[in-house]
Amino acid sequence: MIEAAIQRLRAKIGEEPEMNPIRAVRGMGYVLEAPASTPAQGP
Repeated sequence: MIEAAIQRLRAKIGEEPEMNPIRAVRGMGYVLEAPASTPAQGP
């Protein structure tokens, strides 16, 4: 059941599998990672 929900989230994000921020951690579950190169936004 959880796997199906994660797959739907990954599909909605629509990024390539290697760029997807949702990662499976063996023995722990899933983790949502922030992108490594986020452009700085500000005034």
